[in-house]
Amino acid sequence: MEAEFEALVIDVAAAPSAVPQPKAVKPVHERSAESTRTKQATTSNPTAAMLQKRLDKTFAEDKKRILDGLETARGCDNSPKGFVDPVCLPLMYLLNAHPDYVTTSSCSGRIALFHSLTSEGGSDGGVKRGNLKARGWVFVSHELLTDRQKSEIVESMHNPPITLDDKCEQAAAAASAQPSEAQEYQAHVGESTTFSPPSYGELSLKCEPFVMHVQCRTMESAKTLLSAAVSDAGFRNSGVVPPGARIMVGIRHAGLSLDVPLILGDGVAICSQDENTSLMSRQYLFELLTLSNQKLTENFRRIGILERAVAKRIGTEMTAVEAPSS
Repeated sequence: MEAEFEALVIDVAAAPSAVPQPKAVKPVHERSAESTRTKQATTSNPTAAMLQKRLDKTFAEDKKRILDGLETARGCDNSPKGFVDPVCLPLMYLLNAHPDYVTTSSCSGRIALFHSLTSEGGSDGGVKRGNLKARGWVFVSHELLTDRQKSEIVESMHNPPITLDDKCEQAAAAASAQPSEAQEYQAHVGESTTFSPPSYGELSLKCEPFVMHVQCRTMESAKTLLSAAVSDAGFRNSGVVPPGARIMVGIRHAGLSLDVPLILGDGVAICSQDENTSLMSRQYLFELLTLSNQKLTENFRRIGILERAVAKRIGTEMTAVEAPSS
């Protein structure tokens, strides 16, 4: 009897239970988090699609306007001089040939002398330029300086300094004359190194490296361009502006810049008129200009690397494109 009872117990234990097992219930906080994620997933895509639609519309309008401007005489650019530097043209055409990019402004790099006034120097606030007191860009070159140009700059810095009254008289006399278009262009881009250093304000020697701003259609295309600039070509100070009305990539590298004051606010200059120190100051300024050339040379080399990196990243073959005829 006991043996039969034990066998019955074993059979019951081995048989599958006919009673349905309760399902596992997730905790309330897990169910709430999952619901939130689901809700976000269903609402984020339409929002992203609407944003991208607006970006596409703005991008298409901007690209058409910019490319139409580039077809005009000398091209059209947002840089101060208003047209594209020849060194930037290969990269510019490479990017503009791609449906996701359009260049908005650029500078291939330059060596310049810049005159300004600051609030500490007696002006009525901030840096002043473009008026009789502050002369702004006294000299600008987007190419390497020749030895003759360097010598002219050195000699010009040793000329008698021009006073503010003298500058006003010269400006009044120049206003009465009608300069030719060639003279206006020469004065604008700073091709002439013939000038007299001011006795007021600040005059600085600047070497400013390549910079380019590119409008992108999507964030993915912006990231691709940024990878080419930073990882491949070493433009470490590049960045992307998050999506707003536009997606912009700025390509730059501050490591090749130079900014040396030649005249301080009180008129003290590194180039002395004294015969005992004149030779030393001339040599010093000449070497500064030589150093600027070296930085600009490295700058041009990196632009070439960037061109090849962009061509590889965006999958566009580099083709020789002639600049718009003037």
